Amino acid sequence: MAILVVAAVLVAVIVGYDRLPSLASLVPSFPTSTPTPTATARVTATPTPSGPGVRAVSTSNLYARPDRGAEIVAVLPAGSRGLPDGRTTDDAWVHLTFSNAKGWTSVAGLEFEGIEVRSLPVLAAAAPTAVASGTPIAGADPALGEVSVQAGMLTVVVRNLGGTAITDATFTLQVTKAEGDLVGQATIGPTSLAAGASAQVVTPIAITSSGSYRVVLTGVPGVEDAVRSDNTRQVLLIPSVS
Repeated sequence: MAILVVAAVLVAVIVGYDRLPSLASLVPSFPTSTPTPTATARVTATPTPSGPGVRAVSTSNLYARPDRGAEIVAVLPAGSRGLPDGRTTDDAWVHLTFSNAKGWTSVAGLEFEGIEVRSLPVLAAAAPTAVASGTPIAGADPALGEVSVQAGMLTVVVRNLGGTAITDATFTLQVTKAEGDLVGQATIGPTSLAAGASAQVVTPIAITSSGSYRVVLTGVPGVEDAVRSDNTRQVLLIPSVS
């Protein structure tokens, strides 16, 4: 009697096992999600100005006035383009806009594209800043004019902007790089300059690499410099290509 009862229970267990759900049916199913498309940002490059204009064939300076002794307002890298809006009466200089700067540059370093220099209107250059006192300079005023490189050597123009002649004076010229490194120092003179006269000096200071340089002209006892601010120039110098 006991044996039959055990057998009946075993059969029930076996039958119950057969009715259990399969393992696959126990794994939950999730709806397949569709990826949301991501928008890709498009970067639009600023177009190079097209149309009539000028292109710098070599690195050039942009001056506040059509004068190499004037303040430099910007540097035109080789290949850069500008929009001219005027010229000097002798067609040697043009006034143009480059980036956010406006100024004058020599036509010698430019290539005209779709425009001729003679087609530009003649513009009057801004006058140099007047001396604060408003009175004529009575004493001697040695000043730096154009600074350039000739045959690899630093060349400067020394001017006497005052109303008194400079006689047998000696000056010191100091040249440093923009970072402050000393490039060289030279003595100019003895020299004499009448009031309003100028002289070009080829110095023994060699310029071997392109870059921004600071050139300072200092006087000597016996020559009172009326305006010292015009003795310092920050210029871009490029060695001559042999």
